[in-house]
Amino acid sequence: MREMNLLPEEHLYNLEQNKKRKNRIILILAIVFCIIVFYLSVYFIEYNTRKEVSNIKSKIESLEKVRNVQSEISANQEVLDNRQAMLEMVENKRVDHYVLFNELEKTLPNEITLRDLTHPSGNYFNIKGTTTKPDEIADFMVNIAKIEGVENVFLDNIDYGSGESQQENVPHFTIYFTYSVEEGGETNDSNQ
Repeated sequence: MREMNLLPEEHLYNLEQNKKRKNRIILILAIVFCIIVFYLSVYFIEYNTRKEVSNIKSKIESLEKVRNVQSEISANQEVLDNRQAMLEMVENKRVDHYVLFNELEKTLPNEITLRDLTHPSGNYFNIKGTTTKPDEIADFMVNIAKIEGVENVFLDNIDYGSGESQQENVPHFTIYFTYSVEEGGETNDSNQ
């Protein structure tokens, strides 16, 4: 059977137009909703990306600070290593003068009196003294040369004195020598 509609055609047309209009509005609202959801998801993704980029930048900055501190530490370590090496070099070149003075005392004849013992520079030493027997100067020089590390012993001068007083008549002499024994008693091999 066929359905009969007694409503005017204009009314039916309006109903159909309203139905289409509702469908269009629903479609437009659905599209707008999809656009809003898409925009919010893009905004959220962009926000997270910015946040991650900001975190990465802060980590990079902190790593750069760490790298700067490390380079400072390595530079300071190099300075410390150089200073340590210098200290070790100075320590290795240090001469034990106590041993030298002790040995000089053992070799000193009774007839010789030391007036002055100087260390002008490097390994050089000067001995100034007086003697009642000038022959003992040669024996004293031989005994000095026998001390371990002593080299190049020579007599610089002898002044027999020509004064009138007893003290001016006593012969004065100067002896030069080099002493190159390192800490620990090992001789320096620079001249060997």
